[in-house]
Amino acid sequence: MALNTALASDGAVLLIEDGVGLAHPLEVVHVAREAEEPRAHHLRTLIALGAGARAHVVEVHAGGSAGVWTNHVTDIAAGAGARLEHVRADAGSETAVHVNVAHARLQAGAAYAGFVLAATSGAGRTETRLSLEEPGADGEVNGVCLARESGHIDALTRLDHHAREGTSRQLWRGIFADTARGAFQGRIRVLPDASGTNAALDNRNLLLNAGARAESKPELEILTDDVACSHASATGELDADALFYLRSRGLSEQLARALLMEAFTGAVADRIAHEGLREFIRRLVDDRLHALGSATS
Repeated sequence: MALNTALASDGAVLLIEDGVGLAHPLEVVHVAREAEEPRAHHLRTLIALGAGARAHVVEVHAGGSAGVWTNHVTDIAAGAGARLEHVRADAGSETAVHVNVAHARLQAGAAYAGFVLAATSGAGRTETRLSLEEPGADGEVNGVCLARESGHIDALTRLDHHAREGTSRQLWRGIFADTARGAFQGRIRVLPDASGTNAALDNRNLLLNAGARAESKPELEILTDDVACSHASATGELDADALFYLRSRGLSEQLARALLMEAFTGAVADRIAHEGLREFIRRLVDDRLHALGSATS
C-alpha cells in the first residue's frame, strides 16, 4: 500500500453526495496494455459516499500480459446510513500479476457489501480491510479465488469492529487445479468498545489435482464480552458421491464436475444484490471455470 501511495499515477474519484441513490451501477474499467518488457501500473481509486447515499460500483481489470504488474488500491469512506455494493473482478490476462487492495471505513449504520473475483495462472493478491468505526455498521466481504497451472493467489481480509452492535459476514470459496497454490487469511477483530458484535467467517477450498494446495487461516481476536463470532474452514476434493450420482443420470464426467464447481462458487455470487452485476459475475466465473475444467480434463 505504501508503494502505491508513493507511485500512484492514475485512477478514479467517485463522490456521491448525501442522500443520493444511484439506480444503475458505476463501472470503472482499468485496462492494461500488453507489454514486451516488464511494466508496472500503480492505480488509486477513491469512493466517498455521503450520509444516506446508495451506490453499486464495479471495478474491472482487463488486458495485460505476462510481465505486467497492476498494483491497485481503493479507499472507501461511507457516511452514516450509506450503502455501497462494491464488486472487484479480474477479467484480463491470467498471466499478469494483480495486487488489489480495498480499505473501507464505515460510520454509524453504514453498510459495505464487497465481492472479489481473483483468477490467475500467474500470481495475484487481494486484500480487503474494513473498519466498522461507529455503532450499527455492517460489513460483508465475499470472494472467489480460481488458480490453475502454477498460479498462486493470496487472499487476505481484516474486519475491525470498533463500536457496538456491528455485524459482519465473510464467505470465500477457492478452486485450485494443476499445481496451483492458494492461501487465505481472514481476521475478525472485536475491540473493547464493540459489545453486541455479530460476525461470521467461512472459507472452503476445492483441490482438483493431487498437486494443488490450499492454506486457510481464519482468526478471531475478541477483546470484549457479549459477542457472537464464528469461523469455519475446510479443504477437500469434489464429492465422489455427488459425481457418481450425476454420472448415473447420464452426464459426462466433465459436465458433472463443471456443475459441481458452478454450485460451489455460485453460493458466493448469489450474495451480490444487484441482478445485473450478479449475472455479469456469474458469466465471468463460468468462463474461468471452463479454463479450470479444461486443465483437468
